[in-house]
Amino acid sequence: MTRAVRWLDLHFEEAILVFLLVVIACVELLQVVCRNIPGIPSLTWAEELCRFAWIATVFLSLPFTIRTSNMLRVSVLLDALPDKAHNFLNILVDALTCAMMAVLAVNAVAVMTSIYESGETSPAMLFPMWIMYLIVVVGFILGFLRSIQMAIIHIIHFNERPITQLEAQIEREAAEDWLRPAIEGEDAVGAVNVASADDAANAVGAANSASTSSAAGAGGATNTADSSAPSPRSSKGGER
Repeated sequence: MTRAVRWLDLHFEEAILVFLLVVIACVELLQVVCRNIPGIPSLTWAEELCRFAWIATVFLSLPFTIRTSNMLRVSVLLDALPDKAHNFLNILVDALTCAMMAVLAVNAVAVMTSIYESGETSPAMLFPMWIMYLIVVVGFILGFLRSIQMAIIHIIHFNERPITQLEAQIEREAAEDWLRPAIEGEDAVGAVNVASADDAANAVGAANSASTSSAAGAGGATNTADSSAPSPRSSKGGER
């Protein structure tokens, strides 16, 4: 249970964003295939679906950036402040972000209600437009909750040394490269195996060459000894 909650805390919005990007890629690819194959009608709803998916990724990425502290900001001055001032400004930013998300969520609910009452639908898919505005509301509400979560985290760790943006970037890069040692280890093992196979092949070749050379040398020595030894017929001729 704790592991599932931890996974949702770190990857909830990320999983939805990845799913939406996969949907966009697949639909666009299918649209290209349908346009270039004769006899298959093009998808009239593909462009609209991809547009709605992109809009959803924009608003659902908002709570993700708040949770991972990846929002665009200039942190040079913030990182140069003392630890307590740095932590205090982080909490202040969380409070302002929380208030802004709350205001945007309330207004988004009002807009969504008006769209729902009007019964407006999309032109191509005849999709109820209030569902798209519901995604906007969900994005702002999740941003509000993530802002409260980050404020609590900063309050709990108020007396600790804050992590600078450079250190956070290094940690994220290290987390993304966690598979690199295993891949490098597999490559190293493969290289060792290849080198061992090459060494073994070279050793076998050298042994064969040495055996061939030894056999050739022994044959040559035998032929030389046979040619230098006197024949019995010539010896008998000498005795006569």
